[in-house]
Amino acid sequence: MAALLAASAVLCVPNGVSAAENDALSASLAAFGDAAAARRLEDQIADLVKKRNQAGLTKLVGQIAQNDGAFMEKMDSLTQAKNRVPDPEMTRIAMALGPCHHAGFLLRKMAFTLADGQAKPIIRNGVIMIDGTHMDDMYAEQMSRCERLAKQPMRKIKIGSMCSVNGSGCDEDPDMD
Repeated sequence: MAALLAASAVLCVPNGVSAAENDALSASLAAFGDAAAARRLEDQIADLVKKRNQAGLTKLVGQIAQNDGAFMEKMDSLTQAKNRVPDPEMTRIAMALGPCHHAGFLLRKMAFTLADGQAKPIIRNGVIMIDGTHMDDMYAEQMSRCERLAKQPMRKIKIGSMCSVNGSGCDEDPDMD
């Protein structure tokens, strides 16, 4: 119980934010850290991509932006900060994120890049890959860690290569040369 309380204290939202922003950030932290929710989102994205349903993907990305956009922007601002000191509270949160959070972040970023045409999906043996980005591979790796740590059953990945996780599919992924 003490470990749970310590973890929740580390991942609390920063002081000085409005109640609405606090609620939105708290919801995003919870959603990004939920292994089962990440897999449901992966299923949605994979189904839309396989059906070539660009309108559905665009609608899903709109929902992601509405629900998680503020959190994603804050996290992006930490890595994009040049010549300025990042918000210490957001830095503390970012440093405490685990593999489930990283998988959730990568999954959402892939949805955005697919919806706006920045990336073109390739389907190999039923698995969606985005050549040249490594986002899909990093997602698969983080999701694998997330499921192990959350004691979730390991599912067949629908997005990304398992090459860096267990060596399978390396010959099918040009990013893993």
